[in-house]
Amino acid sequence: MHSSKRALFSLRRTAFLGMVLLILAIFFTQFAVAAEKNISISGIKFLDANSNGKYDSSEQPLQGYTIYVDENRDSQWDQNKEKIFNKTDKDGRYEFNKIPASGILREHVSSGDQLQQSSPVNGYDLANVENGTQDLNFGNSIPKAADSAPNKSLLYLIISFHLLHNLDDNLLLIYHKLYMVII
Repeated sequence: MHSSKRALFSLRRTAFLGMVLLILAIFFTQFAVAAEKNISISGIKFLDANSNGKYDSSEQPLQGYTIYVDENRDSQWDQNKEKIFNKTDKDGRYEFNKIPASGILREHVSSGDQLQQSSPVNGYDLANVENGTQDLNFGNSIPKAADSAPNKSLLYLIISFHLLHNLDDNLLLIYHKLYMVII
């Protein structure tokens, strides 16, 4: 009898260890699948003329700007470190296909750009974004100092002309700086 008790104990111990290993395997498999979730997203970068943070069909798209995934979440654009980025096309559109659902989607606005971000305030947390989302838009408005100027329509006209004729971005900055000196 003693050997049958020993065999039964050994069988129970093996079954218990097997169950523990099965539970751990299921847990780690689900964790690995969640960590590897990829998404495809797109949106538009635009001049938010009315500063409402929403893209209106009458607002000008902005071409040639960098949209990137801030993987380390430090809010700093570093072209040498950021691996996932794209430039907006002539219609202000950008698109990412099958990127990891981690990090923060942000836009790079250079310090000399003279535009300020109106939406979103802190980018988009990709962990909370559904696959296939097409309206992750970035709005930019003219800073309040220029916006309150009596001839702000002149600045909008210059920016619109620049966008319609795909002029060099440096030329737009020169126009804007000249405008700021004039007013």
